[in-house]
Amino acid sequence: MILSYEKIIALGADKRLTLQELLHKAGIARLTAKRIKEGNSVTMKTAGKLAAALGVSVADLLLNKV
Repeated sequence: MILSYEKIIALGADKRLTLQELLHKAGIARLTAKRIKEGNSVTMKTAGKLAAALGVSVADLLLNKV
């Protein structure tokens, strides 16, 4: 699944988390963040970790393609 890097950053900022703090809270590697930023797919497990750290659903992080 492809996540929206912009949404992740915005939601993290709403929670006053830096990217580094968010990654630590979610247990996600910086390389994974780079992959998300590049538009690469991530596993449901990774998406779930990010969503949990941000207090949102996975659906809230999905990239909306038109």
